[in-house]
Amino acid sequence: MGLAQGEKGFTGNLKKKVKKICKSSGAMYITGYPAKKWEHGRYTDPYMREDLNDFGIMIDTLESAVTWDNLHNLYQGVRAFIKERPNTICMTHGSHFYPQGTNLYFIFIAKMDDIKEYKEFHKGIIEQIVKHGGSLSHHHGVGRMFAPWMEDHLGKIQMDVLRCLKKHFDPNNIMNPGGTLGLDI
Repeated sequence: MGLAQGEKGFTGNLKKKVKKICKSSGAMYITGYPAKKWEHGRYTDPYMREDLNDFGIMIDTLESAVTWDNLHNLYQGVRAFIKERPNTICMTHGSHFYPQGTNLYFIFIAKMDDIKEYKEFHKGIIEQIVKHGGSLSHHHGVGRMFAPWMEDHLGKIQMDVLRCLKKHFDPNNIMNPGGTLGLDI
């Protein structure tokens, strides 16, 4: 599924080129139907997660930015970890494509009703993302759950800069305490 925005001639040309590349790679054109269905429920579908939790079914998504040369490595490594857990589904897709890479969404669905088990599994996925050279986020940001990895991921100097900016712009720590990058944890 793909979407492009912009002037009609640009998007039409892009669609034509993508279809040509996909056809040469054995893919098939499935029209814009899946995108239209996704757009219709994109803001309401995530609420199904809470209903499924009532039945012990956990759904969560982790994202990671990755360069093209490392895409396959990250994809295989993270999926292998998720799928090694019995009765666990792993769906993966890329979005936000750039000349240097993309981001991958890893969505898992599992029968799991123990919060400790969930946290351990989530931690394992993060560790696999780091191990396989992915970033801890693309555009959804990071918070408490990712905080333990941030200094190793960005480096001490970058984290010190972020802490300094947070202290300067939020001296009373009232904006998202403990949230953004887990800076005040």
